[in-house]
Amino acid sequence: FARTVQAILSGLSPDENRKVPPLHREWVYALARDFPHLQFTLNGQVMDASHARSFLNPTFQGEALGSGDMSPLAGVMIGRAAYERPWACLSNADGVVFGEEEGEREVLTRRQVLRDYAEYADYAFGRHGCDSKGKYHPDVRRLIRPVLNLFHGEPGGKRWKRLVDGALATKPASVQEVLDSTLGALSDEVLDASPSQTLSRDSLSKTVDLDTFPRIGHNHRANDPPVPNS
Repeated sequence: FARTVQAILSGLSPDENRKVPPLHREWVYALARDFPHLQFTLNGQVMDASHARSFLNPTFQGEALGSGDMSPLAGVMIGRAAYERPWACLSNADGVVFGEEEGEREVLTRRQVLRDYAEYADYAFGRHGCDSKGKYHPDVRRLIRPVLNLFHGEPGGKRWKRLVDGALATKPASVQEVLDSTLGALSDEVLDASPSQTLSRDSLSKTVDLDTFPRIGHNHRANDPPVPNS
């Protein structure tokens, strides 16, 4: 994985390090150009599936990468955004990233996602045993955490999270039990809405100009300026 933000170890907090230093996504493409025998995955403030797709299909300027304008990247990582806004971030990934037409795939709603997830979660409950204090691993609280932001920004979403927190305090026996007692906070319109086809908030608007980056490593050319030792 190649992160596109330089970490500043003194003077900035971890949160500020994610926001203050400028992004240099072009660095990742330059590395992929110079080390074609390696696989690079871009990471750094990728906001959703549409945003990820734009990095897999950029417009290149300068020397060719080999096979037309195909991206040299092995993939794109979506990190924090997938946890904070999972539905807005990933619900349209099958179509946007993988090219599936709407009629070729099952269109899931959040009601169906939760139904399927509850089945998985209740199978996973306690799979790693029970400790000396009687706590199962994973427990219901840990298992429900990945879906807590599924209704981020939706009417009733905050109330649902409060109800979930209250339900967890009663030590429920399963994720399904928590959902059965809390989903009434959400309207059918929200639960049964199809994936949003919203556009990415950001996109790779500028051309990736690889000629601005001298080659490094075993592919360094004789005419390139010398690469300083690190």
